Amino acid sequence: MKPITALWVFLLFNLLAALTSPIEDCDETFNYWEPTHYLAHSYGLQTWEYSPIYSIRSWAYVGLHALVGSFRRLLPFPTKVGEFYFIRYALAFVCAVCQTQLFRVISITLNPRIALFFLLAMISSPGVFRASTAFLPSSFAMYTTMLGMAAFINWRGGLRTAQGVFWFAVGGVLGWPFSVALAVPFLVEEGVLAVVNGKEAFVAAVRRLVKGVGASVLVVLAEFTISSTFYRRPSLVPLNIVLYNVFSPPHKGPNIYGTEPWSFYIRNLLLNFHIFLPLALLSLPLFILLKLFSRQPLASGLRTLVFISPFYLWLAIFSAQPHKEERFMYPAYPALALNAAISLHILLAALGQSSSRTLIGRVPAGLKLLIVLTTLGTSIILGFSRILGAYDAFSAPLHVYEPLQNPGVAVQGGSVCLGKDWYRFPSSYFLPKGMRARFVKSEFRGLLPGQFAKGAAEGEGGWWPGTWVVPEGMNDENLEDVGKYDDITTCEFLVDTHFPSSAPSALEPAYMLDTDTWEVVRCERFMDAGRTGVCSMTFGKENTLVSRVYTAEEAGKIVDIFQQHGHDEIDSARVYGNGTTEEILADIDWQKRGIVMDTKLYPNAGTTMGKDDPYTHKPEDVRRGLMASLKALKADKIDMFYLHGPDRKIPFKDTLREMNNLYKEGYFKRFGISNYMSWEGIYLALQRTVEAELFPCLRHYGISLYASQPLAGSFLAGRYTWDQETSEKGSRFDPKIFQGTLHRGRYWNDSYFDALDIINGVAKKHGLTVAEIALRWLHHHSQLKAEFGDAIIIGASSTKILRAI
Repeated sequence: MKPITALWVFLLFNLLAALTSPIEDCDETFNYWEPTHYLAHSYGLQTWEYSPIYSIRSWAYVGLHALVGSFRRLLPFPTKVGEFYFIRYALAFVCAVCQTQLFRVISITLNPRIALFFLLAMISSPGVFRASTAFLPSSFAMYTTMLGMAAFINWRGGLRTAQGVFWFAVGGVLGWPFSVALAVPFLVEEGVLAVVNGKEAFVAAVRRLVKGVGASVLVVLAEFTISSTFYRRPSLVPLNIVLYNVFSPPHKGPNIYGTEPWSFYIRNLLLNFHIFLPLALLSLPLFILLKLFSRQPLASGLRTLVFISPFYLWLAIFSAQPHKEERFMYPAYPALALNAAISLHILLAALGQSSSRTLIGRVPAGLKLLIVLTTLGTSIILGFSRILGAYDAFSAPLHVYEPLQNPGVAVQGGSVCLGKDWYRFPSSYFLPKGMRARFVKSEFRGLLPGQFAKGAAEGEGGWWPGTWVVPEGMNDENLEDVGKYDDITTCEFLVDTHFPSSAPSALEPAYMLDTDTWEVVRCERFMDAGRTGVCSMTFGKENTLVSRVYTAEEAGKIVDIFQQHGHDEIDSARVYGNGTTEEILADIDWQKRGIVMDTKLYPNAGTTMGKDDPYTHKPEDVRRGLMASLKALKADKIDMFYLHGPDRKIPFKDTLREMNNLYKEGYFKRFGISNYMSWEGIYLALQRTVEAELFPCLRHYGISLYASQPLAGSFLAGRYTWDQETSEKGSRFDPKIFQGTLHRGRYWNDSYFDALDIINGVAKKHGLTVAEIALRWLHHHSQLKAEFGDAIIIGASSTKILRAI
């Protein structure tokens, strides 16, 4: 493929990203779009990072984008939304040029096939799709990384060390300082070659390095001058960023915004690159194997070893950091794609050259090609599907403000208020001229942005005083400033989401349903990621109630798969695993994973299940049970607390009174009931009795249904036959335990097995599993509705079972 063709391909996908990609990181809005809007229109929202006291954001970087946006105002029909997309289109073009340059160098220096695989990995990655036009320093660093890598890799016509050093320096100074780490393997190679190849090579290397460092110093001076001018005090922003992120005390620094386990980036990169991530990780082992089994000396491929090192280095550095965010991987995306392309090239070469005496060599060439194309095609389709899915699920913020642009809707000087959805605000570019975004009180307890000081366009304060005036109420500890909130009665407009699966509260009422106060101007779909939940019943210590997943490591793998498919709600109970289920959930750091946690209290006193830890539904036991669950879960509160079954010895009103007290005290957000006979939520294609009376009642009172046992307690998982007398120990059909006896009585009969035979025939005809058919029926043909907050509770005792359903 010619470079010009690659340019058009890259540009096409980048322009699509510019037009459709949602802003998924509020840091992009408040730290970059808002300051750019301030420079362009003299008002906007200011974060603490732009206070001259801290000065950890570069006005040179922001100003460059504001300058680009100003060209749009010179064209016909200028609008602020037009400026927003004009800047995005410019980013798309710059990114495409950088991608094409690296593609060209890979093609002429390494191999055209490697270049083609690099292109496929880049254009099919949802991560690259977002990063290509994201207004973030890490995206800018990704651009310069591609130019730096291209300079270092391209040895034709002489080494380009100076260019490589310069481009990595530009990315580190104007973008993200840490991105210069990706240059380390190239600089090490340069140093080794300079020492090994004699005095002349050493002198030439020093000259190249001095030239590159000299140009880099000019970039540092330019950034220092521009940012210091705006802040009106000496400000070396890259140094401030490093000091804040690396040397802050525990109560400050990035970790106060959340930490993640070491596996976070592996899981995230799998979602964003699919098969290309395993290929990237295999590049070093494959390279070593290639050299071991080839006749070429190891030294002949040392340059390739240098090329594949940056991704490993970056992944190791950032996996070791507690605070993790997807955008931190952006600079290494080109390195990942290159590694994956090299791996694929090695594998295809090995397949093509295999001896006919080996097993691989006996496979027909056409079949090999089919396997490779199918694997690659599946990964690419998955990538495009995720891109489309993200647009469909999360693009609402880019469209919901459109009515404000219509004549007579917005008021000059009016305001749009944001509550719990403050972090989804796409920027002031989507508001009419003179209209401001303001905040109203919600459950959020961190520091929100304030308003930049008024600029000259509004007749006050000279040019951009907000860049140098120290704002009030700012701090670097994420401590709430109540001065950032406005009275909701002063709001002309309000933007809010309504998820029926989330209960309203005093600070986050269901504004959309309050039609006496508010009129709906525009409503857009937005995905409720918590609709599907997983039951953790099988987690617990060995020899406890129905437990079959005994360690946090095993449980963590199951939850990893569950979250990779976009779900985050887990259903537990105090009785599960005799209390150890909740302990295992604590051990997998459910809160750091962003899990929505539900648990239940079963009245087990007087039963074998309550021998060691008995509970009734007396008010004092309800409180004691919830406190025990919170302690086991290592949490202060949960999302939903169920009564796990009726306690007919205790007046229901007494139990509910205590539940209400616990709710008011903030220990849970939603109340549920389970196993209440006619109110039981068992719902599947073979058990639809709830449709007659329960569903009409729930709809009348606005209550959600969480459908339990969608696979009839694994009966529809395809593992059982009528003549089967034994079952797996501890399983739902193990006749030796209470749960097994209950499920056999419910499902183990002629009518269910007759139905199973019919479903099996349909499954074979259409190439589906029985479990797939059962879940598809619930999702697409049942009375469950997302708009009412309904959900499906699934359960699994292994990663294999969860993948199958």
